Amino acid sequence: MPMFALLNRFRRDQRGLTQVELAFILPIFLFILLIVIESARVYYQASVIERGLRAGTLFAARSEQPLSADSQTMVENLVKRGAASSSEPYLVAGWNKAGADYSLTTSNYDLSGTPVPVIRIVATVPFDALFPDLLTFFGLNQTMQIQLAHEQSYVDD
Repeated sequence: MPMFALLNRFRRDQRGLTQVELAFILPIFLFILLIVIESARVYYQASVIERGLRAGTLFAARSEQPLSADSQTMVENLVKRGAASSSEPYLVAGWNKAGADYSLTTSNYDLSGTPVPVIRIVATVPFDALFPDLLTFFGLNQTMQIQLAHEQSYVDD
């Protein structure tokens, strides 16, 4: 009978139960936290890239058409650096990576028989992950791309 009493007492003992539950739940919570952090980083980087695109297209739309080489350089600096100077750091670290690219095109849209020039800039920037191994673990390519575009019609003074 003492053996059954010992097993019964062991079965009812609650000490250490919270530590065992924490050991099971903590990795799940950490995993969810990492996913939330990476998702926020994607949103932030896309927002910053969009801000640069907006500045570049607005500058190009207010410049004399066709754009001169100096104006195109300033547009590129505005898109990538957020400033007209090439000495400023990149807006996002992805601009330093292979595969980062942007293109500037001008096209004319017909507005009731009047051609209106429209500036379009498309940027493709690799995502700079905080935890790149997390992406690989889930079979996602480490070179995820953020691709954004912005258009602005020509503004004649």
